[in-house]
Amino acid sequence: GENIIVDPGTYVYTPYPEERNKFRATSYHNLVYFDGLEQSCIANGLFSLFNEAHIDNASLRDEGGLIVFSGKIVYQGVSHERHIKFKKGTAELEIIDLLISPFNNRARILFHLAPGLDYQEGCHYIEKSGRQLAEIDVEDSLLLIQDYHYSPEYGIKENAICLYSEFTVGPQMRRIVTHIKGL
Repeated sequence: GENIIVDPGTYVYTPYPEERNKFRATSYHNLVYFDGLEQSCIANGLFSLFNEAHIDNASLRDEGGLIVFSGKIVYQGVSHERHIKFKKGTAELEIIDLLISPFNNRARILFHLAPGLDYQEGCHYIEKSGRQLAEIDVEDSLLLIQDYHYSPEYGIKENAICLYSEFTVGPQMRRIVTHIKGL
């Protein structure tokens, strides 16, 4: 019954071009962001995106006790394949990211939390007013915190936190597994 990981929203269209583009940027979404690389060029106008990304496949399947999303996107030489497994009848997700870059690149896996939620670095629990709402774990990695702005509606923005883990990704496939469980 609580929003936990959210899309940051839009905020504005034309009054503040820099803010508009910030909310459109790859790094303002819940995905793996390769440092300095946008999935689509946002520099040529506030309402256009140049489709530079290629989606190799995307599917949603019912596999008995699991609902599975699989998709792969390739852009600017990097490849990001994601599999999300949701256990029916539970609040458990497993996210498997498979990453390749032709050059060593810093990458971040991002989780934008709803306003009012807290997270203590080194812990594994997302909280609201001291009550644990969800457990999150990125295998073999610490989650860190950065601030961001969330926009619940046009013209409004609120402070919130984004959880992230950093990795180096190169020509050898990097596998990152994240577990999220509602409590």
